[in-house]
Amino acid sequence: MAWYKLAAKRDNLTAIKNLAYHYGYGVNVEKDFAEAVRFYERAIVLGDTEALSELGDLYLDSGNFKSAANFYQAAAEKGSTSAMVSLAKIHIAAQDYQQAVRLMQRAATLGNTAAMSYLGWFFTSSEKTKSQAEFWLRKAADAGNGDGMKWLADLLAENKSYREAEYWYNKAAQLNVAGALESLAELKNKLGVLI
Repeated sequence: MAWYKLAAKRDNLTAIKNLAYHYGYGVNVEKDFAEAVRFYERAIVLGDTEALSELGDLYLDSGNFKSAANFYQAAAEKGSTSAMVSLAKIHIAAQDYQQAVRLMQRAATLGNTAAMSYLGWFFTSSEKTKSQAEFWLRKAADAGNGDGMKWLADLLAENKSYREAEYWYNKAAQLNVAGALESLAELKNKLGVLI
């Protein structure tokens, strides 16, 4: 911490963000929300766009959704796709699905694989949007996103494309995605019955 503080005095951005994180989450120091905010704000002044999103995370963890949304919005306006995803999740919690989908589409189009998988999962909720769901889940899975792999496999199994579903469940299980191994076992049992 002493070295971080010394480097932070010289405007070292890495040190400043490390101090913000340490104070924000009580890593190796007493948790100090105000000190964390001060360091994140300093990183923002020095031009770090992701610090806006990280400050949003800090406010979100403290339960201050309004401030979190404001910082995510500022980061999203500067092109942060992770902030777009986080802001979309806040909109989902507030049941503003139209805004959430708009943000997820923007982030997915810019290449954020988490946005691709969430967007695909969201589109699985309606028969009308199942083709869009498969499109986005395939993009996420092909890009290595574990949730995308699992949700694609779920969709494929639902559509009776069992062999391809098995492939994606295996890939997701290799990444330790929650529920993938259980779904794979269920599918293998079903395949054993069908064969």
